[in-house]
Amino acid sequence: MNTSVLNHAIICLKQRDLDNLSIVLSGLFESDPDLPQYHLILGIYHELTHHDALAMRHYRAALALDGTYTPAINNLYRLGDGKHSPIDYGDGKGKPWNL
Repeated sequence: MNTSVLNHAIICLKQRDLDNLSIVLSGLFESDPDLPQYHLILGIYHELTHHDALAMRHYRAALALDGTYTPAINNLYRLGDGKHSPIDYGDGKGKPWNL
């Protein structure tokens, strides 16, 4: 998987550039829809658009693909906790993706 595409998607999410994000997501889906990172990004997108149930489904899908994927775990707990902590974008606070 091309980490630059994943990083671009995270930048779009952080900047709330949802129009460009949809273009990036279509490329991610075509390359590998079974990446937990893809479902994390979709989960964050749905959270930002106030569709928490869909967000939780994608976080769970990420965990089904990788049961140890910490960003998905963190975001599921955060949604259940009333969003008292920041979104975990899975980027290690600006560091490259861990694939």
